[in-house]
Amino acid sequence: MVLTEDAELMERMLLYRDHGMSKQRRYWHVVPGYNYRMTNLQAALGLAQMERIEQFLAQRESVVAMYDERLGDLKGIRTPSTATWARNIYWLYSIQVDHEIIGITRDELAGRLQEHGVDTRPVFPPLHDQPAYGGSDLDFPVSREFSERGLSLPTGNTLTIDDTERVCNILRDIVKT
Repeated sequence: MVLTEDAELMERMLLYRDHGMSKQRRYWHVVPGYNYRMTNLQAALGLAQMERIEQFLAQRESVVAMYDERLGDLKGIRTPSTATWARNIYWLYSIQVDHEIIGITRDELAGRLQEHGVDTRPVFPPLHDQPAYGGSDLDFPVSREFSERGLSLPTGNTLTIDDTERVCNILRDIVKT
């Protein structure tokens, strides 16, 4: 589901979601497109979720506030920042791990957290390195470093403050040892 107030962008998205087919000429494809139309069930679920969006965002914001408070002072762990003009929805809460300071790599930290039942995921590899997007020879050192050091901690609409506290305690214990 995509929401926009930009009419021109909406028209372009409608074109792409309908196989790139012209509205003036049936089965004439003016751009490479896809079948991105939702089923009725998917649309109903999406609309029901949108009715609760502020509740979901408030819950995630409380989780993030705890992560920021409990992890912000850890040497070797860099917490994310948000621009003053933006509202982050916190799909992911990704920290950066400085292995030179804490003595273990991002992947080792993920493994230690997993031993305690804490699921994490590494930050995605940069798009310019992905074969599907050309596997560029260009170098983007900031995105590469973030990918190599980035680790996403649990977030989600069902994560409780107690769960978050547990993740923070385990992470703090691991980083201190």
